[in-house]
Amino acid sequence: MQVKNIADPNGCVLVLWVPSSLLKEGIEIMEEWGFELKQNYIWVKSKKNPTEQIASEISKIFRKKGSVSFQDAVDFKEAVLGWVKSFSLNDCLGFGMGRLFRNTHEIALVGINSTKIYKILNNKSQRTVSIEPNERHSKKPENLQNSLDLMFPDARKIEIFARRLRPGWVCLGNEVCDGEDIRESLKKLL
Repeated sequence: MQVKNIADPNGCVLVLWVPSSLLKEGIEIMEEWGFELKQNYIWVKSKKNPTEQIASEISKIFRKKGSVSFQDAVDFKEAVLGWVKSFSLNDCLGFGMGRLFRNTHEIALVGINSTKIYKILNNKSQRTVSIEPNERHSKKPENLQNSLDLMFPDARKIEIFARRLRPGWVCLGNEVCDGEDIRESLKKLL
């Protein structure tokens, strides 16, 4: 794949999703394409509706107390704090595949081909971790692209192996290019 040939030599960011078991190979591919690994981006896979689980537990406390009056506020606060102390964010994690541990995250390698990219970095407040539900096989959350849009609002953006179209991005992949081989789609960009 000719990724190196479509990357802007004056500064380009490559974000490459890599299964944990193929981390070494992902780094090697990134280097072959002319990029230097700078960071990781982690998608923590949560259950479908973790906030509903939390709201359900808190509503149970409300039901036990009935209507909360000013006099009951201290007792109510203690009941909520008791539940919070017993709650673990691990209870919100999804349950994925894996031979040793069950994977509840995915890794994206973040690399650059030139330090000139820092000159067009517009937003430095984006986090390296996102917590989102795993909706279906191979579907990635939009948070990573949302962050990249904020960081580089005026940059040209390409997503390879896309599963859907995204405004402001060139999206290539057999699901969005009528089954065309990705290598043929890339050749058209050169």
